[in-house]
Amino acid sequence: MPRPLAHAQAHPAFGWQQIADGLRGWRLALENGRIWEEDADWPDEALRSRWAETLKELELPRLTKRYPELIDPLLFRLLEMVVQLSEALAASSEGAKAKGGSDDTPTSLPQGEGGDQAEDLSQRGPRGGAVPRPDAEPSEEDPSPEALGERLAQIFTLLHFIQALQIVSGYRGEGERCYGQGQAGPTPPGPEQEAEWLEGVLPHLLVRRRSREKETERKEGALVETLQTAAGADRICAQMEAASGEALPVLWAALVAATLPCLPQLSCDPNASRVISKLMSQPLFTGELRSRIINRLRGSLFHLVRDKHGCWIVQQGLQSGGLEFVEALVVELRGRVLTCSRHMYGNFVLQRCIELFPAKAVHPMLGELVGNAVAASLNLYSGRVLQRIMEHCNHENEHMKQILDSLLESEALGRLVTSAHGHNVLRSMLLRASAPRVQSLVAFFLEGDLLSCARNRHASLVLESCLEALCRPDLAEPLRPARGALVERILGSEGEEDPLFVRVALDRFGNYVCQRVIVISQGAEAQRVLSLIALMGPKLRRTTNGRHILQAARSKFGPLENKSKESNA
Repeated sequence: MPRPLAHAQAHPAFGWQQIADGLRGWRLALENGRIWEEDADWPDEALRSRWAETLKELELPRLTKRYPELIDPLLFRLLEMVVQLSEALAASSEGAKAKGGSDDTPTSLPQGEGGDQAEDLSQRGPRGGAVPRPDAEPSEEDPSPEALGERLAQIFTLLHFIQALQIVSGYRGEGERCYGQGQAGPTPPGPEQEAEWLEGVLPHLLVRRRSREKETERKEGALVETLQTAAGADRICAQMEAASGEALPVLWAALVAATLPCLPQLSCDPNASRVISKLMSQPLFTGELRSRIINRLRGSLFHLVRDKHGCWIVQQGLQSGGLEFVEALVVELRGRVLTCSRHMYGNFVLQRCIELFPAKAVHPMLGELVGNAVAASLNLYSGRVLQRIMEHCNHENEHMKQILDSLLESEALGRLVTSAHGHNVLRSMLLRASAPRVQSLVAFFLEGDLLSCARNRHASLVLESCLEALCRPDLAEPLRPARGALVERILGSEGEEDPLFVRVALDRFGNYVCQRVIVISQGAEAQRVLSLIALMGPKLRRTTNGRHILQAARSKFGPLENKSKESNA
């Protein structure tokens, strides 16, 4: 009598209709090369998940679709597992009741129907190791039904799935014929032949797995080579832009798998870096994938910061990598901020850091610049970093106060005001500086050679910014005296024949200072401006710089002819 039928008669309440429906579902799935998981209710969850996991790991659905003759042996083994698990649990429950124990705690594996095979399997662990025999003393902690089910599943999947794969691999012992040449199917090996049988089959399976790994490595290597060419990088970027739906995660996963082993090197490649930057800008750059990429770049970030192409990868990471990327970069830049700020590529990364980092991450960086603020301001690259610091950092921070105080010292101002790079740092500072600091800069101009500053390319720009800062709404009242003194110094007092305004109005740089004075003038200051323009009228109309002055005056006061008549009247 067939074994399933014998069990059906011995166990009428076993649920054979459910088993039959389940087997039909598994058969249909395996015929179509799928793992049947949706709406599956047989066998129990622990055994079903283990079965599906093993099918997927051994790629059996693909094989069963190509070789349908595999399906019957597989389903027969599944049914065997379910029956033996049921018998084991039932016997364990009866034994526990007899001893006064828990109903659902089995103490050992009984010998199920089939005798020798069940007894032999009860002595084998998941990897061929020993497990307690039925007549052994129970352990302190008996296995749960779930653990027992997983144990049986591991035993059967290891032994019988390999036996099923034997059909496809063509392996047979001496004197046996391959399946498909007259033999009905594989014969399960007995306990005495099992070691020899596994010794012959397992190497074959290991070779197949290694072959798949080599093929994967070959494909990933080809993809990496493609990334390093201009045409290949363009094509992959275009594919990412065109991909949508389910195709995008697949493409993403393939690129990440291929680039991850050599990600730091590819980030410095002129072509591959474009693809990596685009990868990091994708909406999928979150969660586990983002962590994998960031962890791979750890230890190489400082090198990337100073690379022409790598610095763009770091900036893209700051933009979309979240706090995790920020923390990784802060660690690698510790003690290297000044060096990085003076680098032709590193300074761009630091500027991005200051714009995006939270205050608690930026303040330690400021500490590394405290003693070198003036020298950094005079440098082409680090001067840009100081500008971003002035624009984005809190001026009342302790490190920031020290930097500002060092920049506003009289000797430092003398160098910075006329510096090609330092003057930009001062102008950025004036946008948010407090009243005392603006007043310090006004005092420098009043006490120094204002005429030379107005005629200097760089100092004239600082003077313009200073005039603008004096008109800021939050500083207008406290700086009213300083503003009045500086404007009077430029316009001169009533009756003065050759004021500073007249002397620099036709200068290539000084005329911009005069235009700024015209814009901010009010009341008596405006009248003084109009009188000086009227006095210089013919000269202003004959030169380009003079016409700039006249245009600024018309924008401020309207037609100057009417103003002249009113003044004469």
